[in-house]
Amino acid sequence: MNELIYKDLFKYVVENRKISIKMVTTRNIEEVVIPEEIDIGVKETYPIVRIGAHAFKECKKLKTVSLPDTLKEINESAFKGCEQLESINLPKSLAVISGGTFSLCKNLSDIEIPENVQGIGAGAFSGCRKLETVTVPKNVRSVQDKAFSDCTALKEVVILSDKLKALPKIFFGCVNIKKFILAMSSAVDLTFQPELTCVKNIFLRTAEGTDIPLYMPTAEKYSCREEGKPADESYVKIFSEGFTWENYDNTFDEITYDSEKGCDVAAYRLYTKADLSEGMCRTYEKYLKKHRKTAIGMFIDFEDTGALKVLSELGLFSKWNIRKYIKLAAKNKKPQAERFLQFTADNC
Repeated sequence: MNELIYKDLFKYVVENRKISIKMVTTRNIEEVVIPEEIDIGVKETYPIVRIGAHAFKECKKLKTVSLPDTLKEINESAFKGCEQLESINLPKSLAVISGGTFSLCKNLSDIEIPENVQGIGAGAFSGCRKLETVTVPKNVRSVQDKAFSDCTALKEVVILSDKLKALPKIFFGCVNIKKFILAMSSAVDLTFQPELTCVKNIFLRTAEGTDIPLYMPTAEKYSCREEGKPADESYVKIFSEGFTWENYDNTFDEITYDSEKGCDVAAYRLYTKADLSEGMCRTYEKYLKKHRKTAIGMFIDFEDTGALKVLSELGLFSKWNIRKYIKLAAKNKKPQAERFLQFTADNC
């Protein structure tokens, strides 16, 4: 396929009478208006349906983007590192937001994910540090690792999809979430979702649009999802008297039988350190040292560089063992973990 150029703005290719944008021709642009279709010079116009991987990556002066209603896909890291990006419309036709699409768009403060979107890729909005609210619409079937991680200004999250079964660290590092709303029909299990432990107000939204607390704060320990159904014992302790980090830390002994869950919680608490007592700090450190193989393996697999940093600070990596973990990350195709471990090795 031959690459063509649209008004000296971007390169594109035509396939099956549809257009994919490949790459911007200059990264010094401040505004982009992408048309719905392009006249390719053969008395035919074809719709733009896709923005390719890395197409506008690191256009550091780019502030506003207008996308066409014909667009169906935004591919990997298409707008990654557009640090000045403030405004972009996502059209109703959009079905897929791929991994890293808007990662590190530090000035993006508002985004409306269209109802038609079915998938949100890993790190799609990671590091959007001015983003304050997020609504995941009802048709989303998959949200991948750290989709909204390190959105440090994020205050309110609404998950309307009932097709999700897990939230794999998608809000890791979002330490300022104040309100979390989940569809009543959702199958997501929030038990020990470490990213949400700082959230005091967690609600279930009914079909009628009413928001009710996730667990009824009563001595009967009932869940409001199904009246009369016992709630998780640990959650009851956390929420029955209002959330505190002390209550959360006091439930740790009840999950230590599951080493992966224990490592996940321990690393997260040592990462956030909010109201962490010296005693619990030592408890979490001791647990991670005892289960170091489990912790290192799972955090490489998750490419959780925040947790790997915690392990590094605990001295679990040395010049004697780190090379094998670099090889493990490379073998399992975990580039972010590999880069972090290589950096750590270089500074051992």
